[in-house]
Amino acid sequence: MKQLVEFDLENDKGTVLVEVNEPESAGGAARVGRVEDTVNKAPEPLEKSLSRIKPVARFESETRYHDSGVWG
Repeated sequence: MKQLVEFDLENDKGTVLVEVNEPESAGGAARVGRVEDTVNKAPEPLEKSLSRIKPVARFESETRYHDSGVWG
């Protein structure tokens, strides 16, 4: 199931909506509601959220690049 998450941008530069995959429940029930209920507000700005995953993404990227044989 897809879910929309609204992230604020730092310095009051607006917001960004991000569509994420949400694990389906074991019972197969679908969530329903009004449009206002389907957009979840992120607890922190987008930049702060991304700063947490940058080291992991960089490591993964470098590992894949290295394993591809391009680095010799």
